[in-house]
Amino acid sequence: MALLGLMVIGSGYALVAHPVGSRTAGKKPDASLTPTSQTPAPRVTVTATRTRTAGPEAVPVSQSPQPAVTSPLAEPACVHVRYKSPDGPASCEPRTKVRALGSPMFSPIIDVLCGPAPVARVYVSNAALVESGACLTLSSTNWATGTAEYQGFDVPAYRCTAFVDITDLDTGVPLAVCQENYPGTRLTFLAELTTSAGVMTACLTAHAGA
Repeated sequence: MALLGLMVIGSGYALVAHPVGSRTAGKKPDASLTPTSQTPAPRVTVTATRTRTAGPEAVPVSQSPQPAVTSPLAEPACVHVRYKSPDGPASCEPRTKVRALGSPMFSPIIDVLCGPAPVARVYVSNAALVESGACLTLSSTNWATGTAEYQGFDVPAYRCTAFVDITDLDTGVPLAVCQENYPGTRLTFLAELTTSAGVMTACLTAHAGA
């Protein structure tokens, strides 16, 4: 004798016959049985968004990374030099002081550190001609574009800011270079001297003490 049982599958119904006395409790239905009707599940479309982790937060890949900010290399606070010569006392001085015309600071690579020395342009306030062997007293802050007074000869050294080594009165032609009395320094430099008589060229060596 068979028993008719009602089985619900999905949203449909099916009649299943079981023999009397058979153990059907807890058994799974036969996979071959199909529901009389079943509503298909709605289709779900999932869109994935890729992200790139930058630090603790996720950053969309479409966001362009910000360019790295780079700082130019800072100029050293000072450069290692010696006073007047390779054997002079050592110190570390600001580059502006080392490169200044008339500076006694020595470096074997002075032109690499500071570049070529500029030509000084000096106004001589009290003379028409400047002769070699005389001295000048600087009355402004620097030789690059300074004003000086002509002191002539036989003047105590402490009154002289620079000595006149040679002028174009000695050569007959404008000077273009100067012989270095202290190589590796800016003590000796070329200058254009403007006087009441015009412009002349000279090589000057700054007085920097012993």
